[in-house]
Amino acid sequence: MAISHQILELPTDDSIGIYDVTAKIQALVDATQIQAGQVLVFS
Repeated sequence: MAISHQILELPTDDSIGIYDVTAKIQALVDATQIQAGQVLVFS
């Protein structure tokens, strides 16, 4: 089983916001060569 751990840092301010990180997450997943699995994103 392959496991990958990546950290994605985003500049934010003190207010609550919604950020579309889909493309950034997809790029990280594509770089792993993993074909199937799960992604966990938290802040």
